[in-house]
Amino acid sequence: MKDIYTTQLTKTDIELNAHREMVGGLWDEIGGLHLTFLVNEGLLPSHDVLDIGCGCLRGGIPLIRYLENYRYYGIDKNKSLVQAGQIELRKYDLTDKDPYLIVNDQFLIGNIKKRFKYIISVSLFTHLTLDAIDSCLKLVREYLSSSGTYFSSFFLAPSPQYSDSITQDKKGKQSHLDRPPYHYSLVELKQIANRNGLETVYLGEWGHPRNQKMIAFKLA
Repeated sequence: MKDIYTTQLTKTDIELNAHREMVGGLWDEIGGLHLTFLVNEGLLPSHDVLDIGCGCLRGGIPLIRYLENYRYYGIDKNKSLVQAGQIELRKYDLTDKDPYLIVNDQFLIGNIKKRFKYIISVSLFTHLTLDAIDSCLKLVREYLSSSGTYFSSFFLAPSPQYSDSITQDKKGKQSHLDRPPYHYSLVELKQIANRNGLETVYLGEWGHPRNQKMIAFKLA
């Protein structure tokens, strides 16, 4: 089954705000969660943030507004979503913040030689296979500072390879084993983390309206 996030939007699509619906809507509600969560974890305007799977900057806009210039780094594989994010920056008069926006489908941030105290992904693992999560964590380990943390939201399954679909919210949103949005158990994520030299801390509930949970990864 094709993941909707591989779709390339046209200029007309973006003008009609199709990018906001493509990433799941709830623009203000979920977008603001990124900032609230990270500030509660100690984020300051002077910190650098790497947002993996930044999309069209639903979460990036509040972060960019809060952070000092040049502090936000966003990466996404979908070129059209990043282009939509650049339009959102102009809409919110934030272009002078000069965020770094990178298009890459291998989780690579190019020639940027930096380690981050804060890395975040929201609604990324829900669209990645376990192999892709493994590739993501392999590079995250290289991007984290010694005291850094990678926070990622995901749909929680009760056990590994849980084959039943799980209803995640009151509107009937479901997660699945074999197609996006995916769900994963803590055991599966911990195994992949350990394989990549990372420790996990399950944070659980963090206010996501569609019941995505939060997990943290740190250098082992």
